[in-house]
Amino acid sequence: ALSALRLADYLRYMRGGSVREQAQAWARRYLNGSTASGLLWGFAAAAFYVPCSELHQAYILLVIGGLVAAASVTHSVFPPAFYGFAMPALLALVGRIVLELWSLDGDRSFAIAQGVLVGWYLFALHHLSRQIYERFVEAYRAQRDIEALAGNLFAQKQAVEHSNCELSAEIE
Repeated sequence: ALSALRLADYLRYMRGGSVREQAQAWARRYLNGSTASGLLWGFAAAAFYVPCSELHQAYILLVIGGLVAAASVTHSVFPPAFYGFAMPALLALVGRIVLELWSLDGDRSFAIAQGVLVGWYLFALHHLSRQIYERFVEAYRAQRDIEALAGNLFAQKQAVEHSNCELSAEIE
């Protein structure tokens, strides 16, 4: 249901034409959808976490980790959307791991390793997402500069051609 709502939002956005005046509203909708997805995946990770099965735990870590890795790329151009997805998805899983740590009587090493791994992973993806965002901003600014330079060059070319026409007329 959530994916269908997000798809409908995307299609409405693509049909919208000029969205500059509605950018804040669309950004809020995008952030809300991303956060809702993160909450849903985080809840699913916590709900399906099997305390006595390291295989199931590793599988859940891989699934959630893969989703957050994908979000670090797809949502990097709007950092709040990345954090809106990643934080609930991973923190719900970390919360579940912490609950398991409190309830374990024996060896806690696997649960501690999971918690450290998830924390490191979030830190690493934060930096990856940040770098992608910075490169995107640099590329956008460079494109704007190139377009401005091209416009100036075209104007100068027209001025030179006009001057050449005038000089040619004087010579004849």
